[in-house]
Amino acid sequence: DRKLGEVVELTSQFEVSLLYTQINVNNVPTRVSPLEYASVIKWFTNQSEGIPYYISIDMATQNTELVELDEPIRYSTCEYFNRNLSRHVRFAYPTLMFETPVFEIDDDGNPYWVVPVYDYKIGVIGGKDITGIVLVNAVNGEMVHYNVEDVPQWIDHVYPADLLNTQANNWGKY
Repeated sequence: DRKLGEVVELTSQFEVSLLYTQINVNNVPTRVSPLEYASVIKWFTNQSEGIPYYISIDMATQNTELVELDEPIRYSTCEYFNRNLSRHVRFAYPTLMFETPVFEIDDDGNPYWVVPVYDYKIGVIGGKDITGIVLVNAVNGEMVHYNVEDVPQWIDHVYPADLLNTQANNWGKY
């Protein structure tokens, strides 16, 4: 929040999202977080320009950086209508089931949303397991569906932590 406050014109328009992700960027542990519109009114007045920055924190040095993008983020969880991430992915893949999207950047600093895809392996409601991801370019909305074995190496969050804990507990229990 302090880093965002350094850019006066952004302070009232955007806020740091609570959807931060800890990833490795070029083998450096990094925490990244997208910005969100501060309110519906701020979205209405700024949505044509998109979200021009994201926050990056080097976990080793605690160096915080407000990263300006060449092209702004136009697909996000805080967007409305057709640029809303959930709606955008649902229209493209109406039969898949999705976990919570995760914000990540590649080793070049380009923003993406990783949307895990799951299926039930035991009956219709049991044995939930991740079968792949939908990778969404946060700038232009382009999507690619990958099976788990084909996920690009730079992606760190394919499996949600709570699902892994549930599976480990069930394995020990059953």
